[in-house]
Amino acid sequence: MNTEGLLYLLIFIAAGVVLWIYIKNRIERDKAAKAVWHAFAEMKGLQEGKSEDQSDLLFCGKNQGFPFTLKRVMVEGKPAGRVRLFGQDITFRRGDTYHIYTQMRIQLFDLPKGLRICNETLLRKVSTTLGAQDIRTGDQELDEKAVIKGVNPEEVKYYLTAERCSALKRYLKELDPIEVLEDGLHLERKGVVKEIGELERLYSSMGAFALSLSSRQPDIPSPSLLVPAST
Repeated sequence: MNTEGLLYLLIFIAAGVVLWIYIKNRIERDKAAKAVWHAFAEMKGLQEGKSEDQSDLLFCGKNQGFPFTLKRVMVEGKPAGRVRLFGQDITFRRGDTYHIYTQMRIQLFDLPKGLRICNETLLRKVSTTLGAQDIRTGDQELDEKAVIKGVNPEEVKYYLTAERCSALKRYLKELDPIEVLEDGLHLERKGVVKEIGELERLYSSMGAFALSLSSRQPDIPSPSLLVPAST
């Protein structure tokens, strides 16, 4: 074998070694992330489930008494906005590469019809022009920072009390890019949340946010169920 052939062989071997190390590290990181998620689920009493969509990790349970789900999903393309058409929320994505996301959701049942509240960005502003007109709350800071929409503007204004506006200003920033929709809170972050402390922070903040937005009592056991029976 001449010198040039030997050089190509060494380059090929080196590339193979680098690829093997990358794959090995990726598998180890994936196992570590799964272990963190399972430990967190056990702490919060979440049950592992199976999803019919693209999620490869799914846990369900309660957060402050409200239905809660935690997912790790793989989707094609980056999110390019969301609109509501014919009563359905449609997320537009662009690109043909796959990306992993961490998704959290708290289901709420008593929010105004067609409600959508999210942080103001040019991308979201453009993507929501097919929906209802922006609703102004009278809270200048919130109106400047958030997109607020709903089927009945007067119902939304009545719902957005001063206390709820304060909660929105706090948690839209703290939990960005969270969205408030008529069926609850939706949070999607690129990548896998790998630290149990960050999962706890998101879980706790979302629970507090849900309590501040809902006018319905969460599904919490009665005190008699929490006190051990006397013997």
